[in-house]
Amino acid sequence: MGNQILHIVPKLWLHCMKGVFFLLFAYIAIISQTGCATTEQTVPAKVSIDGKDWNGHQAAIEKPNDQPVLSRVPGEDISAAVSLADVRKLTDQTILKKIALEDECEYIRLAAAARLDALSASAVRIRGISRSDIRKGYAILKMKPVEGKQDIDALIEHVRGAKMVLLGEGSHGTVEYYQWRAEISRRLVKDHGFNFIVVEGDWPSLYQVNRYVKGNIDRSDFHTVLAGLDRWPPWMWKNSVIADLMEWLRHYNETENRPVGFYGMDVYGISRSYDQVLETIEREFPEYYQKVSGLYECLQWFKDDMQSYARAVANRTAHCEKAVNRAYDFIAGNILPVIDSEQALNLQQNAAVLVYGERHYRAMVDPRMDSWNERVKFMHQVVTHLLDYYGEGARGIIWAHNTHIGDARATNMARQGNINIGQILRESLGEQQVRLVGFGSATGTVKAGRSWGAPGEVMSIPTPVKKSYEYVFSQLPYEIMMFLFDDTNRHGPLMEPLGHRAIGVLYHAEREHLGNFVPSVLPLRYDAFVFFQKTSALRELRF
Repeated sequence: MGNQILHIVPKLWLHCMKGVFFLLFAYIAIISQTGCATTEQTVPAKVSIDGKDWNGHQAAIEKPNDQPVLSRVPGEDISAAVSLADVRKLTDQTILKKIALEDECEYIRLAAAARLDALSASAVRIRGISRSDIRKGYAILKMKPVEGKQDIDALIEHVRGAKMVLLGEGSHGTVEYYQWRAEISRRLVKDHGFNFIVVEGDWPSLYQVNRYVKGNIDRSDFHTVLAGLDRWPPWMWKNSVIADLMEWLRHYNETENRPVGFYGMDVYGISRSYDQVLETIEREFPEYYQKVSGLYECLQWFKDDMQSYARAVANRTAHCEKAVNRAYDFIAGNILPVIDSEQALNLQQNAAVLVYGERHYRAMVDPRMDSWNERVKFMHQVVTHLLDYYGEGARGIIWAHNTHIGDARATNMARQGNINIGQILRESLGEQQVRLVGFGSATGTVKAGRSWGAPGEVMSIPTPVKKSYEYVFSQLPYEIMMFLFDDTNRHGPLMEPLGHRAIGVLYHAEREHLGNFVPSVLPLRYDAFVFFQKTSALRELRF
């Protein structure tokens, strides 16, 4: 029996190898016949934008090896596949219809159908082409695969002329969003003269970052400044990307005679703002301390727990609106005019945190107000004051969630009476002076909490729901894609409302289909959108 087995084994091995070679040759034959694998929209090209170290190395964009591109201009013989670039240029509806019906590559067929739809609105009648196929085809036509630094250049060129560039994020815990925003910000500061970065974070704690990058805090206190970014959720600003950007900005400010600032624009951090206002007045203007501290006495009992203030307002046992407004007016009239501009900016904004913070929490229990909108109004106030502070020609960059920077009028937020900073800036500065850039992804991991104040967890992001932009884009064969919108391409099925994923600091992946997809018209909500097939969770720095 043993000899028979030894005799059979070589024959089995030979038959197996024949099968492997047969499958290999069959695969090569299929690829060579279809032509789809060699056109410009296959073989995903990956881009890496990583901070090499958290202690001061600039992020680098690595260009991948060049991928083969086959571009075949269509002639009378439509049997040969064409490239995506060819389809974008075609205007002959007969040729487009032939491509939509006959091309071997699905993505070319759908792109041709969408191109025909844009020209004649007749592509929906092509056999086997559904409305969802047309939507996917429009996405193919509009997207630009990210294949290297030249693609970042295209985005920079698209936004660089604006007064304000707003950089969004589909979550508060995705490292790729932070890395890309940091790289874009460096380019806008270094190459195009932008003056400040303002982020969705507390004014008082992030003002210490501003002092550090301007050289007003010693380098030996770098870790102390980072450790101070500890309000929940700490991973939002206490991470390696922010640490890296801080060091880059400090080095830039040391070599340029044009200090660039870094600030926060949120109403939270009320306790620190309260303490900083009174500490400054007691130290610099002791003659005014008793008056100002007396006005703030109402807020003193609630500053460490503003939810308790909202409950007190609801129970009619407290109401601090008049007191904090009077304190702000007194500071503005008696102190700000006689101190230097940098100190005045900080004192003014800390006093404004108390005014708008009081409104934000009072609005939680006052049906005549909207707490979200009060928060947005403070963000706008911060941006307005920073533009004034940096003077004529000043330009700035905002980092905030997509729900803040993507124009609310292009979402269902408008029907609910909500506004956001993207909408307000478009309305106040003019649409040509504002550029809104959104970021999103299909799957991966994200850092978030299950309840307010809970430990951050690395959570999995599930496949997006079908009636969403994320699902449509996930069907395209690229790892990273960029969409640049303007009046020439704001048309077609992408202008039909679809869900758009929004992950906050709180996240329950198992329930996201119930409320994490905001109905949106993406080309109106943003001027550009960057999409990743897969992203990774942000990591908090620990000291």
